[in-house]
Amino acid sequence: MEQLKGLVGLLEGGRDPVIPQTLAKCAVTAGVQQATISKVLELDSFRDMDMIMPREVIIILITMSGRTLKDVLSSIFEVFCKSAGVIDCPDFVDLFNILAYQDQGTLVSEALREEVEKAFVDLPPVTLSDIFENPSISSVL
Repeated sequence: MEQLKGLVGLLEGGRDPVIPQTLAKCAVTAGVQQATISKVLELDSFRDMDMIMPREVIIILITMSGRTLKDVLSSIFEVFCKSAGVIDCPDFVDLFNILAYQDQGTLVSEALREEVEKAFVDLPPVTLSDIFENPSISSVL
């Protein structure tokens, strides 16, 4: 996860779109294997894109290493936490929505995505414990 955290740093949070070549170069600089980033960028959702949202690619890379929703959420926090183990709720909701979209129902159902969006959209920054203690999420862990 350190490589992905480094990638987030190189891309200043990964919120702004970049060209695929820039994303690949930053990923390799951060320590992601060239073959791994190339494989992800060849997926249908990125193959013909002129610009890519780095967070989408980073979430896919996270899901490649996590087997369960709990693992993936832990990794999201490890990679995207700025300080003190917290994430702003709008950022968490955005990352969770990306996870739900990229995951296509394997770990995150549409109903869960909607519940999380409603539960977290207006809260102050949250910790991983806050996420795990939320009834919507704790019920599926």
